[in-house]
Amino acid sequence: MFKVKSAIIIILLAVLLVWAARQTYKRIKYDARNNAVEVCVDLSGVQRYCQSMLYDTGNFLERLRTMGVSSIVISEETIDSLERANKIVYFSGADVTKYKMMGVLTPAASISPDTIVLSDAKFAEYINSVWTEKTGKKLHETRAWGYRFYKVNPAMKDSGWGYLPENISLAREYDFGIIYKPYKKFRVPRSLPENFSMILFTDVQTFDADRLQNVRIGVIEASPEERAFSGDLVPLKENVFRVHTIETAELSRLPVITGKFINRWLRAVRERNCKVLYINLIDELGVEENLNYVRSVCARVKDSGYSLTRTGRQSIINGVPASAGKFLAFLFSIAGPVASLYWLRKSGGNYILKFWLFCLASILTGIVASSFISRTEFFLKLDQFRGVKLAMIVPFILSVPVLFNLDELRKMLDKTVNFKSLLIFLAVLFCLAVVIVRSNNVRSIMDVEALLREGLETAFIIRPRFKEFLFGHPLLLLGLGTGSKLLILIGFIGQLSIVNTFLHLHTPVWVSVARAVLGAITGFTIGYLILFVVKKCKHGRNILG
Repeated sequence: MFKVKSAIIIILLAVLLVWAARQTYKRIKYDARNNAVEVCVDLSGVQRYCQSMLYDTGNFLERLRTMGVSSIVISEETIDSLERANKIVYFSGADVTKYKMMGVLTPAASISPDTIVLSDAKFAEYINSVWTEKTGKKLHETRAWGYRFYKVNPAMKDSGWGYLPENISLAREYDFGIIYKPYKKFRVPRSLPENFSMILFTDVQTFDADRLQNVRIGVIEASPEERAFSGDLVPLKENVFRVHTIETAELSRLPVITGKFINRWLRAVRERNCKVLYINLIDELGVEENLNYVRSVCARVKDSGYSLTRTGRQSIINGVPASAGKFLAFLFSIAGPVASLYWLRKSGGNYILKFWLFCLASILTGIVASSFISRTEFFLKLDQFRGVKLAMIVPFILSVPVLFNLDELRKMLDKTVNFKSLLIFLAVLFCLAVVIVRSNNVRSIMDVEALLREGLETAFIIRPRFKEFLFGHPLLLLGLGTGSKLLILIGFIGQLSIVNTFLHLHTPVWVSVARAVLGAITGFTIGYLILFVVKKCKHGRNILG
């Protein structure tokens, strides 16, 4: 009977590994094909910046194009932006009253409050066509003295008014792709220019999925739109792309651009599957400094093996249905580490070999667990494995009866607690809480941690996780080397973190493997040095001698 059970377990494990290898191979091919990075800048930002610097906009755009910037973001116009561009004149109620008091407008003038005035007949036709497309209704027009007058209500004033034809022509002149950025309501124009690239999914309230079937969509990572509408975008996943940007408010707080911001752009591409980089210029910097900043971003991305061009369609990878896949991933992320810990407790042998076998088992567990949710929507973070914290907590709780029998637990509970033991317990509990809370990706970190991250990325390219190499792995090695079950229990967090690493599907699998291996190597090194010191101290020898 025992042999039959063992054979069944071996067959099941073999099937799981074959399945995981198949899905992982698809994922690796997806990452290899998905190497186009579209770098874009905001046209209105460029125009405003060049005007403030008295620099030729055309020359600036030409230089950006030679650096690798492939697209321009064109924002949808508003009543205010059209007035600033001298395309229209808008008369508010206060304006009408003021001009009539000054005698500029006669009391008989046909200009009423909330009126826009145009002199260009061709542009008036364009404005009419935009509004008709949006609402199905024509603007009410009055003509006098060669001008055209349109009464606007608050809803019209708070609406987008299309994209200026001259901006589209400017993008075409310098061979840029066009990225539309709608104002407030997401809408795809019926007519798109031949150099159209995608439309940014911003300020979304509702959208027509049918109109988006053949239109590429850029979703800014961690944006309200990504959180609110990611599920609705799953059917459109072949045309969805993650966008990374650094807001001007954040950049303007810096006196100069440092290497960490260049690294941040590359990290978004390499580790979070962001294949559109939306770069904002920094008003506080001079022209050459801004151009050097953009040039550095493009050069780092290109030197890392990516192609600076417009993105193509996403490869569609399917597998287990998403809901079933998440359940299986959760189940395996719990069962795998606990089973490995059970084997570790029962097996003998050298503690160093056991440490490395445990790390290998955790990496394989992570790969198998992630294979159940290896689908395109997970790579784009349109769907997510949301059991990350439970996958850290549940195996940790289950590991207690695996490591300790009832008599050992009873003795631990019956021990007299002194102040020193209480402090150690609270410190360990605090560390565990921090590890579990930080199990998800975080965007806001302390300056000290940011500095450490930059140093690790400079040294290793792929940064190992702190909870593994500074906490889990050293304690696990100490526990294995000294026979302390309590240290093994606490160090078990490092193994759970390895599994957790592979459940972030927007990170390429090779990055997750590299991160886990680097964490194990550095954690082993730190733990071995500590263990060496502990053993020397235990035998009363001169550590330095």
